[in-house]
Amino acid sequence: IRESRWDYKAKNGSHYGLGQMRNKIVLKLTPRQQIDLHYKYIAHRYGFVNGEANACLAAEHLDKKGWH
Repeated sequence: IRESRWDYKAKNGSHYGLGQMRNKIVLKLTPRQQIDLHYKYIAHRYGFVNGEANACLAAEHLDKKGWH
């Protein structure tokens, strides 16, 4: 979201939309759908904590590497 500045039509190289996903199809989604997709990505990549996507682990990775 930091890279997109909350612009759901954002483009940054090969990354698109609110969550800066790597698929142009994201640009055809509504902002809500983009957020839902990004949430699923975080859950897939970082797992779950108490039944929710592990956003804390994603944020730690973002702080260390500059991306998640």
